[in-house]
Amino acid sequence: MTKIENKWPRNLLSGLESHNLTIFFGAGIAKELGFPLWGEFINDLEKEVTISASSKAIVDILKNEEKFLDIVQIYMNDNKEETINLIMSTFKKELDDDLLVNSNEALLLKLDAGSYITTNVDNSLDLVKSKVGKKVAQIYHYEQDSDIRDKIISKDYQNDPLMVRIHGSLENSNGIVFAKEKYDDILRGNYFIFEKLLPALFITTTVLFIGYSIQDPDILKIIKNSSSSESNQSNIFILSTEKSATTTEVEKLGVKLVHFAPKSSESITSTIKRALLELVTIKETFDKTEHTKIQKLLSQGEYSRNAELHSLVNDTNNQL
Repeated sequence: MTKIENKWPRNLLSGLESHNLTIFFGAGIAKELGFPLWGEFINDLEKEVTISASSKAIVDILKNEEKFLDIVQIYMNDNKEETINLIMSTFKKELDDDLLVNSNEALLLKLDAGSYITTNVDNSLDLVKSKVGKKVAQIYHYEQDSDIRDKIISKDYQNDPLMVRIHGSLENSNGIVFAKEKYDDILRGNYFIFEKLLPALFITTTVLFIGYSIQDPDILKIIKNSSSSESNQSNIFILSTEKSATTTEVEKLGVKLVHFAPKSSESITSTIKRALLELVTIKETFDKTEHTKIQKLLSQGEYSRNAELHSLVNDTNNQL
């Protein structure tokens, strides 16, 4: 039985209960399936792809600044064919069914959010969705404007939610967003997802970022471009396993940090799994509870709300 240890914000719980939830997920989610984080992929680039000595000197500087898109751009400029080959071979794998079923990505889909947006390009989402009752869900990418417009009219959070890869698909190597020039191009390209859909989701749904560093520059760009100018974004959250002594850039944008502390010697992947197991347990408890009872719980102050939530989860589990 999963115990509820964290203090989950009211607005996040409300979005979870109503399924009015948008989940952004990044490389931290796919890590346990064998896909690299940004820094790890850059290390692979350095080992596998040859570039000029002058370009390598620039890469060394950019690595210290963690400007990963700029680094990939240099490799694309110097050796495009080998860079694309490495991207394709790295992010497309055959994965064991047991690994998929028990993955963090499967737990995300069990939350029955209305929309799933990912910056990942790997093929794990194609494989895992059929394992959790979402086989019919189609995965779109940023170039499919008309298809995404049609989809948002008929969204079915339980079986067929909106799923979008905003950095493109491996099926179209020329459209993959892995380098700075391509990233800048799509932000200037008047694509429906960036111009209309993401701003609408930021206004009308509860938004949860998960599997990202709180310092991730790409996420900062998405938030700046998609959210309103209000200083207090009470519906936007980022799950963080990091602690910062100073106010982070995402917090300056009004985004709320949901801190989930790693236990002793626990990996980040395991910490994320604990957090997701709690959210799935809460969601399943809410599904079995009268709406009026949940609304009463959500209306309480933080201490009373969390105490009541723990009691509700325990009571529901004891009845099974």
